[in-house]
Amino acid sequence: MNKLVYGVGVNDLGYRTQVYEDVTKNGGKRIQKSVFRCKYYAAWVNMLTRCYSKKFLESNPTYIGTSVCNEWLSATAFKKWMEQQDWHGKCLDKDIIVPRSKLYSPDTCAFVLAATNTFVIASDAIRGDYPV
Repeated sequence: MNKLVYGVGVNDLGYRTQVYEDVTKNGGKRIQKSVFRCKYYAAWVNMLTRCYSKKFLESNPTYIGTSVCNEWLSATAFKKWMEQQDWHGKCLDKDIIVPRSKLYSPDTCAFVLAATNTFVIASDAIRGDYPV
């Protein structure tokens, strides 16, 4: 059985999405260090975090009411979509195609350069149109 992420997302990828190794820090304290994290899984979890993490929403209230479409609650479905996108070096954006969208879905999302995303947000904020 797959463990739910934020109580809604199903990691059904069928492979290890993260690998850790034990390392010893100065002073002899042992910690686990991430040595691998699947980029597809990372993008998927980050999207879920922005919608369903209470801690994230407390510090980023403009995301309150944002959700993920049912299809993308499956990590496999999101990965399949992401593989068809030009995503390298870019971030997932939910409202560049549909302004002020509160939904992450194949119809509303695109991968954009961070500078483009920042410019669009900054321009909207200057006009007083963002966030809603």
